[in-house]
Amino acid sequence: MGGDYLAGPQGLLRSINARAVLAVIDREGPLGRPEITRATGLSKTTVAQALRELVAREVVDEAGTDTARRGPAATLYRIAPAARSASASTSGTCGSASRSWTQPERSSPAPRPPRRAGTPPPWRTR
Repeated sequence: MGGDYLAGPQGLLRSINARAVLAVIDREGPLGRPEITRATGLSKTTVAQALRELVAREVVDEAGTDTARRGPAATLYRIAPAARSASASTSGTCGSASRSWTQPERSSPAPRPPRRAGTPPPWRTR
């Protein structure tokens, strides 16, 4: 049926999703779940799980409610003041000292060994 999809460990995927949510909140200020969902492209459930994790780790906290919109009042989320001050003192990390939210440094890819003439590239072997 479908193609070959790559999947990662669930913990890694949750960390990546939480990082995306954290980056949007940091960049755009206090936001409700609907805005975070639109800005990240993640599902409502994924955003809710990421926010729950970030609130539990005291990286994000509730900044009040937005009553100006139609429908039920939305909870707004912001970077926790304690996490923001910790990030300034730990050179770019956001959150507790045991968990870093920085992106890894990117290095250039390792050089590929030369192929013999007439051999297909490794991603085309089957």
